[in-house]
Amino acid sequence: TALPRQILIAEFQYKNIRFHFISSHFDNLRANLSGSVKVLNDIASQIKGPILFAADTNVPLDMKLYENFSNQWNDAFDMKESFQVLGDYQTDKDICYLKKGKVFPTCRVEHFLVDKKFKWKIKNIILDAHKNDKGKFPSDHRAYVLEVELPKDALRSSSSDQSLK
Repeated sequence: TALPRQILIAEFQYKNIRFHFISSHFDNLRANLSGSVKVLNDIASQIKGPILFAADTNVPLDMKLYENFSNQWNDAFDMKESFQVLGDYQTDKDICYLKKGKVFPTCRVEHFLVDKKFKWKIKNIILDAHKNDKGKFPSDHRAYVLEVELPKDALRSSSSDQSLK
C-alpha cells in the first residue's frame, strides 16, 4: 500500500478493429479505492473506441463503491453466454479470492468490464481452479480467460486514423 499504483493502457488492432485494453491492481486500502475508480473512469472517458478493462480492483460486488463502475461500464460476467470452471470444481468459496471468505460470484474482486458505448459479446468466461501438485492454488486469486467478440460498431482502423485519442 505504500507504493503508487498504475493504470496500464494498451491499444490493439484485430481484424481492422482497434480497441484498448486497460489493466491495474487497485490498492487494498479502502480509503484509496474510490480515487482509483475515479481515475479509471476519467481516463476511460477520454479514449475513443472500445475498451476492455481487466483488473484486481479489490472492490467486491457488494461494496457500495462497485456502483461507481456502472455509469461507464458493463460487467462482462453479467453479459456472459457461458461460464466454465476448469479443474476439479471445489466449493464456491474455494474458487474465490480466498481472503475475502465469501461465496462465488459475489466475492469477485477481479473485474472484467467493457465500456457501455459499444455492443460487446462475452461468449465465455473460464475460471481456472486447478491446484498445483501440493494441493494449493498458485495464487490467492483464480485465473480467468475471457472469450470476447469485439464490438461490430467499433471504429475501424485506417491509414489516416493513427490514434483513437
